[in-house]
Amino acid sequence: MDILVSVHDNVKNWMKEKGEILTISKININACCMRYADAQISYKAPEKENYYHIQQDDLSIYIEKGLQFKDNRLTLSLMGIGPFKSIILDGLKRY
Repeated sequence: MDILVSVHDNVKNWMKEKGEILTISKININACCMRYADAQISYKAPEKENYYHIQQDDLSIYIEKGLQFKDNRLTLSLMGIGPFKSIILDGLKRY
């Protein structure tokens, strides 16, 4: 699967402090009336091998197989301030 990943510059700069490894894993959420998929982000390489590896500039991005993206596009952006910054995934199909 070819996934077009767009990474904002502020994410690249912030990830230099985190070690330049980003892993996006699938989590299934069972709500009372429905079930949907979401993603979890970690800052280390995955332990399993069921991930796509994308190298972009100095950033290693691992995306778990089975995650689906609208038009096969993923945009990574940063939100928050100070120690409350986090990466936002745009393009993930959740249902």
